[in-house]
Amino acid sequence: NRIYFASNFIMEEALLIYPKLSKKSSYLPNPLPHRSLVIDSERNQYRERFKFEDEDIVIGNAGWLIQRKRFDVFLRVCAGLKKNFPQIKILIAGDGEEKENLIALSRELGILEDITWLGWQTNLVSFFHSLDFMVFNSDWDSVGLSPLEAMQLGIPAFCSVVNGGLGEILINDYAFFIQSNHNLENLIKKIQYAIDNRNEIKDLTLKCRDHIHQISNPRIIAGEVLSNYSSSVQKI
Repeated sequence: NRIYFASNFIMEEALLIYPKLSKKSSYLPNPLPHRSLVIDSERNQYRERFKFEDEDIVIGNAGWLIQRKRFDVFLRVCAGLKKNFPQIKILIAGDGEEKENLIALSRELGILEDITWLGWQTNLVSFFHSLDFMVFNSDWDSVGLSPLEAMQLGIPAFCSVVNGGLGEILINDYAFFIQSNHNLENLIKKIQYAIDNRNEIKDLTLKCRDHIHQISNPRIIAGEVLSNYSSSVQKI
């Protein structure tokens, strides 16, 4: 009786394929469990596992190493940042068919020795808890969840998504964290600003965290689904 889509973007894609779904289709955000902020003692503990130094700036990304996930953009952003911040270290969780190409690109960019390749992880606790910043890039995604998860933990996440619904969540002041193209210069400038103005960006990240928790609250989303279900049962 009802179809929920995690973004208006993906709903519109579906309706282009089959317009008759429009009467029973609506947007409802993905439910996300509440996540506690990463505290410094936890971060230090996890970073020691990867032999990161206190002064290192750790930037990470997680996902399939496939073309549409644009890890090439991620690597080029990290290489650009490293020109002004030589203490940049890179953490990548995930695997896929593009890994060898990405290793070759990393070597060409001169950052191969700065990368820790984690491969597939059963959970991303050690990954997230080691980061200073996350960078997420994609050509196509209904909604990218990993940057939202990072924000929930208090980690600023900078995103470039050409086609996707993440921008429906990162709105108003939080649009600072997302752009609809892979403009390297813009991404590098924003992250440089974040490194130089950590307290300001921390405050913005914490406000964004509250925003994400509010719209992705599982109880509210479950209530919406239950309400529509109850209405449809009554009509029967």
